[in-house]
Amino acid sequence: MFAVGNFGGVYALNAATGARIWTFVPTIDMQWARYACCDVVNRGIAVWKAGYTSAPSMDISMRWMLDTGASIWRADTLIGREKHVPYTLTGAPVVTRDSVVIGNAGADYPGVRGYISAFDLDTGRLKWRFFTVPRNPALVCRISRILRQP
Repeated sequence: MFAVGNFGGVYALNAATGARIWTFVPTIDMQWARYACCDVVNRGIAVWKAGYTSAPSMDISMRWMLDTGASIWRADTLIGREKHVPYTLTGAPVVTRDSVVIGNAGADYPGVRGYISAFDLDTGRLKWRFFTVPRNPALVCRISRILRQP
């Protein structure tokens, strides 16, 4: 059985006895916690074959071996890190046929665009990223008004 904790910690437990098998405590720059609009939560993990993927609240999505917790790959999912753009990860990842998909949090802050990223399940390589918020909302509104004109 697996459980998640603050900052994306993961706990593997024996479901029959409750004994802890292994624990993953992410190494995170705690300064990123100030950007978390809804606390440093983690809403779950995705289990797939012999591994699982989790999203520590502040920086990375990972895939780990179920039996030992050993890392298979790590991938930075946040854009704008060098500029300290206030992105975080609080949602659970979703596993598809060949990808792990995760969205970001932080839209409560100015300048943060929503996006969804997909990473290759085997390598952790970024496959695609889709922005759910336009680059310049004022431009989108202007184009929309033009298209609505008779």
